[in-house]
Amino acid sequence: MQQTERPGANPPSPPSPGVAVWREVAWRTAMTLGLVALVKPVAEAVARAAHADLGAKVPPAVVLGISLVWIVVVAARRHTPAVATLVAAGMVQAFAGAVLALATTWVFDGVPGGPLVHPTQLVVALGAGALWGLVCGVVAQALQNARQGLRPS
Repeated sequence: MQQTERPGANPPSPPSPGVAVWREVAWRTAMTLGLVALVKPVAEAVARAAHADLGAKVPPAVVLGISLVWIVVVAARRHTPAVATLVAAGMVQAFAGAVLALATTWVFDGVPGGPLVHPTQLVVALGAGALWGLVCGVVAQALQNARQGLRPS
């Protein structure tokens, strides 16, 4: 049976490139990795509650460790789009970190603060998270490509 078009009906349009990228994201992986990255702000909140100083070396080491976890997890998965998934993970981390910052400033300072209270800070945090995910995603994609190149046909 042949389909007939209704007069005046618009044919379905292909998704825009931006929408197509978000459809490629492995969302469970992105959400999980984004929440795993909350290790850093949680460690900072615990240190603040304990009146301890993490020093200058601990936060960058934690970020490096999180980055390595992101890269290894995504690079090990053959069919996970690395860049899109890790950009999403970075944005998940930024938003979840903003929620955590709101809660911790309220607890420690008595007033809400952080990126959710100051929208420009939220834009910066989301941009930084996306950039972090982009860098990790490019490395993970390169590793995926290298792994596929090493496989016998």
